[in-house]
Amino acid sequence: MSTEEKHAIINSESPPLKEEHGKIYWFFTHLRHRARAYIKAHIKALILSALATLIILFVLRAAIQPYVIAVRTHVIMFLVPIGVTFLFFWLLKQSQGLIKKSVLTVLYIALAMTTLRWGEAVHTYISLYARYRSLDIIEMAHLPTTENERIHPLNSIHSLAYMAMSETEAPSLPYFVRIGNEHRWVAAIEPVYFLPRLTNGVKGLFNVSATGPYPSFSQEDRVHVHFDTGDNLLLGRNSGTATIKTFGIWRYLNYEPKDVTYLKDDSGQWVQVISLVRWKGFLFPQPESGGLQIIRQNKKSTIFTDLKRTFFGSGEWIPPNKISSHPYLVGQNILAQQVSRYIAESFRFQEGFFGPMPGFHKGDTRIPDLPHDMNNPPFTTYFIDEGVPGSLYHYFALEPFDPDKQGLSVSVLVSSDGIPNSRGKPKVYANRHHQKGESLIGASAIEAIIRDKRKEYTWGKSNTLPVEHRPWIRLINGKLRFFWLTTIVTFKGEHDQQEQKQPKRDRKDVRYIAGSVPEIVLTDGKYRTPVWVDPLTPHTWSEQLIKELGPMWKANER
Repeated sequence: MSTEEKHAIINSESPPLKEEHGKIYWFFTHLRHRARAYIKAHIKALILSALATLIILFVLRAAIQPYVIAVRTHVIMFLVPIGVTFLFFWLLKQSQGLIKKSVLTVLYIALAMTTLRWGEAVHTYISLYARYRSLDIIEMAHLPTTENERIHPLNSIHSLAYMAMSETEAPSLPYFVRIGNEHRWVAAIEPVYFLPRLTNGVKGLFNVSATGPYPSFSQEDRVHVHFDTGDNLLLGRNSGTATIKTFGIWRYLNYEPKDVTYLKDDSGQWVQVISLVRWKGFLFPQPESGGLQIIRQNKKSTIFTDLKRTFFGSGEWIPPNKISSHPYLVGQNILAQQVSRYIAESFRFQEGFFGPMPGFHKGDTRIPDLPHDMNNPPFTTYFIDEGVPGSLYHYFALEPFDPDKQGLSVSVLVSSDGIPNSRGKPKVYANRHHQKGESLIGASAIEAIIRDKRKEYTWGKSNTLPVEHRPWIRLINGKLRFFWLTTIVTFKGEHDQQEQKQPKRDRKDVRYIAGSVPEIVLTDGKYRTPVWVDPLTPHTWSEQLIKELGPMWKANER
């Protein structure tokens, strides 16, 4: 055997050379070994700590869920910075030279500042575009007529209900709903102070007519109920908390409770209804109807029922596709307003992805949130037409993006019962006035028109203002006519210019009332002419309009 062959055999049998590793490898290797050693030495303490943590998370899961939803709905806002940071340090490690590292650092800082400044806006922009693209919009040839108009604005009803309260009670936010064949304002009577909110439930409701001019809030309009939960109650008695505790993992990560109202079910019993919002999509999620949580009365509360509610919540979930199986829920005002507002906001993209771009704004629209109203759109309105079933809808009067342009651009109707269409999508109707050349005034211009008509009023100085402009549409003299129905109210509390600049949610002490018999104004959407009508006889309004506006219509419509 030759010398070269001997060397080859020796080399093949010798162990391979030890592979050299960097500092990062040895850092993680030592960290792994130390972690294993620590776990072996403290295994019992770690198991007990893990169990205690799981129990605490289980008990506090309702309080934690809003933060989980915040991360869920902005997951890309967390993933992108983390990914960019890892990429930055990796490139920094690979780069050689001070100049390259300096350039990378400057780019990273610039990207981080851009994300902080415009990241949320970009995220919302793309989410709204995805929402608009997912809609099945039914285009209407004309707007349907309205019926069952509510005379009082929401905040006026809320204020009048406050006046009828004892010092230990307060009404919840009223809801305009259908009870049987009537349309009513319904609000819970809830305790105000800490201890009753912690230990008591909802024992009464206000149930007053929404179509009448003078709600009384007397004993005849109060309903005795026995609900363990309420919107303003604390801890396990809070309706939202009790709902969250019934969620499984999937609903816990994707659903959240919103609006709380009260209805009569098909057997005539009052039930508590919590509207649910479901977040659909991963990187750019959008809110949609998540169905309802129905909580029934509990007339015999025991320790067992209290413990069950405290740890596992209460109520029955009705998915959106099952709502139509319950007649008392059909045509109701039970869709979370966050869902319908998101749909209306997505109409900014009616001219495509680049429509709302800064400096372009083609077809861009806005929801006219009015500075003097405590109740921002949507306005829940009863519409009926041959092509649109008579029902309650969330109505939005969208105006051009430029606030100086106050014409009615698009009318959007969203079915307020949250029942999806045959394709599982929300029922959305639209009338694009701007495409038809219709010249209708928008809601944001109505206040100035009314104030100009009655200059003898000391508008503002006496805290008297027109508010909550909602549609009133009738077939008059053979022609469909669009009006804005406005109520004149008096504000309680300071309502000066400085306060108007504060966010609405920070002005809790400012409420308004419309009086026992409110003043009602109907403003012609086409001819911009307001008419004061008799609130006691709504059935005569058409005749009053013909008398006052008939000559003008005749002169302009030859």
